[in-house]
Amino acid sequence: MGIGFLLILALAAGGYWFYFARGVVVSDDARLDGDLVDMAPQISGKLTEVRGVEGAKVQAGEVLFVLDKEALTAALAKAEADVKSAEAELLMAEAEYSKTLKGPRPEEIRMAEAAEQK
Repeated sequence: MGIGFLLILALAAGGYWFYFARGVVVSDDARLDGDLVDMAPQISGKLTEVRGVEGAKVQAGEVLFVLDKEALTAALAKAEADVKSAEAELLMAEAEYSKTLKGPRPEEIRMAEAAEQK
């Protein structure tokens, strides 16, 4: 009966260690051996959700944080507007360049002559 009690006690201690104490890090001199990885976002934004847990193992490509989509869509809309504005400026510059190379158009000459006669 005593051996059975010790066996049950040993199994209980082993089970406790396996489920609760196995992942606990203990150090007498506060020195740990491990890999530290710096993380940096590819884009900035406001966090809406954190999916990772501190100290947990993660796989490459796993999503750890979710950013606010409204700020990103606003930034995208601004970038698209900037592209359209730049395209319009390019068209105006090309027209000005063409005008410089070919000289004023006949309508502009007539308008200038009419303004001069007044």
